[in-house]
Amino acid sequence: MEQGEVLASALEEALRHVEGLRDKVVVVKVGGSTLGSQDTTSRDLVTLQRDSQRNQNEYRDDVTFRRNEEIANVQTELLKAIQAVAQAQAFDIVLPDSAVVFISNRVDITQQVIDYIKKASPAAPAKANP
Repeated sequence: MEQGEVLASALEEALRHVEGLRDKVVVVKVGGSTLGSQDTTSRDLVTLQRDSQRNQNEYRDDVTFRRNEEIANVQTELLKAIQAVAQAQAFDIVLPDSAVVFISNRVDITQQVIDYIKKASPAAPAKANP
């Protein structure tokens, strides 16, 4: 299983857990008027809502953390590809497009970096253009 599939599976499992807790809160709300004393069911409801909120926050934090990890991995691979292409063509400096007012196609290495990344990771699935 690829890393992306493992991540998706873990996130789906966490989401199912959070949704299960949300279902428990709904059951307590529905049963609150018929079960035991009002104080007990209200406390149970508040406790379940807090637990649900805490689990939702943990889930969001996990997703954010894992997304940031993946972004960092992609940025590292991109930097390696840019450095490889720049060294292969003996460039002295490579600037991001945000730091340049104008760039000639003659010195734009974007497509070369994309080609390098495609060659370096042939296992990546090809995406269909919509």
